Amino acid sequence: MKFQKVIGLFIIAMSILTISLQRSLANLARYVDQTTGKYWSDAYAYKYMPINSQVFFWICLAIGIYLIVKKD
Repeated sequence: MKFQKVIGLFIIAMSILTISLQRSLANLARYVDQTTGKYWSDAYAYKYMPINSQVFFWICLAIGIYLIVKKD
């Protein structure tokens, strides 16, 4: 396997790991806020995870896929 494909797979793996950790922390924060009664009632699920982390995830995923399928 070429080095660029390995780097692409590594980028994809790290972006998936990062987004899953961020979602877990967002769910934990939401749960803690629900137990205290101080949480957003209107679409509050989206306010715990910022949009920029989701955008960076999709960008990293696209870069990783590009590195995997790119022909030399």
